[in-house]
Parts: sequence; structure tokens; C-alpha cells
Amino acid sequence: MHLPKSLKWIKKYIPKKEEITGHKHLSWLGETLHDPNLWHFNRKSVSLGFAMGLIAAFVPLPMQMAIAGLMAIMVRGNLLIAASATWITNPVTFLPLNYFIFRVGCLITGDTSDFTGVPDFNFNHESISQIFAHTLQWLESMGKPFLVGLPVVALCVSLSGYILINILWSVMLYIKPKNINKRKKKRKIL
Repeated sequence: MHLPKSLKWIKKYIPKKEEITGHKHLSWLGETLHDPNLWHFNRKSVSLGFAMGLIAAFVPLPMQMAIAGLMAIMVRGNLLIAASATWITNPVTFLPLNYFIFRVGCLITGDTSDFTGVPDFNFNHESISQIFAHTLQWLESMGKPFLVGLPVVALCVSLSGYILINILWSVMLYIKPKNINKRKKKRKIL
């Protein structure tokens, strides 16, 4: 993995490619995990991974990182970026984001109801089917504005993240040569 010098410290915290590709629970993915785009930090794989992570962040299930990883594999985006981007939704941002989603849904549907808060979400079920059933009940309890606002906000945030990464990448490529030229000129003067 080639990282800029300013990000070299992160290498010790990132799981190694071999640890992930050799994991027994991921063996069903076969050779798919050996795609270089899933591991390299280039404009395309980072922006796609970031977008997939952002869209998965809004999935109201406890498996957001796994969902982001699968989506990143499908579009050949960076796995680590995808998994990391899901943390935009966390205990601190949960309520403000859900309020925003509700308000966007109200704006689209013309609904004038008030946000009454987020009902409890309990994952103490024994099977995946019970978790999905509880998730559907929870989504229904949030109301029509939330159900309409959720995909709209998720898609807009994901698209914005994709565009933002591409813009920042372009800006960094534009700035970097100027800094190199300045340093070369400075060395010649001394």
C-alpha cells in the first residue's frame, strides 16, 4: 500500500491485506479480494470506496461496515475507506442525522408533522430474520417523511462524497507540483 508520507502512521492501525484475504470467514469471496483496486489508494478506488461507505452508513442495520465492504467489492472501490466512511453515523451523529432525514422527507412529501424522536432499536433477537423484521417495524414507526428522506439523503451524501474526494484529489495534484517547483527553486538559490 502506497501512502503519502503524512499518512504513513496509519499503516500500523490498518489490517494487512493478507490478514483479510486469508480470513476463514471471507473464503467464500475467493479471488475477488485479490483485486488491487480494493487495496490501493488511487483516485478511483478511494472515491468509490468513500461513496459506498457513505451510502451504507445510512442502512439502519448493525452490519454497515460489512455492507459497505460488499458494495466496495462490487464497484472495485477501496475496502478500508468504505468501512471507515460508515462511521459518519455513530452515537454522536445519530439523532441529528435522523432529524435531518426526517426534515428532508417532510420537505419532499409536504408533511407537516413534528419529529417525535427516534424509537428504541433493540438487537437482542436470535436470528437475522428477526433483526430484519424489527428493522422494518422501526422504519415504519419513523413515518413516511423518514422513509422518503432516508434514500434521498443517503444518495445525495454518497454522491457529494464521491465528488468531494475527486475535487480534493485534483486540488492536491495541482498543488503538489507547485510545492515541488518552489522547493527546487529554493535549493538553487542557496
